[in-house]
Amino acid sequence: MTSPLTGEAKAVGIDRERKVVEVCTGSGERLSLPWIWLRDHCRSATSYNHRTFQRKQDLLAIPLHIEPTRARVENDTLFVQWDDGYESESGIKWLAEMSPGRGTALRASVYSKRIPWGQGQQLHDRPWARVPFSQLIHPD
Repeated sequence: MTSPLTGEAKAVGIDRERKVVEVCTGSGERLSLPWIWLRDHCRSATSYNHRTFQRKQDLLAIPLHIEPTRARVENDTLFVQWDDGYESESGIKWLAEMSPGRGTALRASVYSKRIPWGQGQQLHDRPWARVPFSQLIHPD
């Protein structure tokens, strides 16, 4: 994939029929971002903890009939104003890598490299990994 930051990204518009926000990346790639997905994956400090990589908002708390009223791109960040007054923000590079249909391949490549532990790998030469039950109940 080409870099989304080779030029200036821009918000193309809000498609109310398909319920997506259209964004053109700096490389000319066009992203169609579903409204609920975009709101759920907001990366603003009020919605996402960048230190722990956790969402701060509950998906079920987002109204199902939420609609964007405005979309703009500034400094390679997409800002979307919603009809409930909330403004979400997400980096264009992150959106280009993780938007629906793209993040799946990226995650698959990461997970394919993982090697699950077997019992032998977990406990072999690790006597500290086993604690007798009686010691848990009576630690002294």
